[in-house]
Amino acid sequence: MWFGTQDGLNRFDGHHVTVFSPDPDDPTSLGNNDIHSIMEDSRGMIWIGTAAGLDVFDRSTETFRSYEHDPDDPASLSGHPVTALHEDRDGIIWVGTA
Repeated sequence: MWFGTQDGLNRFDGHHVTVFSPDPDDPTSLGNNDIHSIMEDSRGMIWIGTAAGLDVFDRSTETFRSYEHDPDDPASLSGHPVTALHEDRDGIIWVGTA
């Protein structure tokens, strides 16, 4: 089970809780502590909407990839925080921002 808090992302495996938090020295860590939404897609990837953008957790490597709004890049997120996540029947991930 996954839990998003204002102090990071928590995974409970039935016995232990693992807390994922940002590490400024690790670019593959969680991008922001303030979690707004969580979704697992059809491929098993965990998508996390945060106050600063979007993170994707890869279970096989236990690493994150972060996406943020870049006003100079029209292909980036339209804004932040990311408050809603949805995968449609075609496998497209829809991201809702404030």
